[in-house]
Amino acid sequence: MTPMEILSFLQTKTKDRLSINKVALFGRALHKLGISSRRKTRGTEYHVVKKE
Repeated sequence: MTPMEILSFLQTKTKDRLSINKVALFGRALHKLGISSRRKTRGTEYHVVKKE
């Protein structure tokens, strides 16, 4: 999932409004946490799993 997709998912599941203006910062945070990623045509996609 791209950082934007992850933020959108989190916004639908939480009551807190997450700032969409901070997508790049969120992507950098994912990278610093060591979450594996891959460059695609849509941008960097991070390997995350949704827990229901």
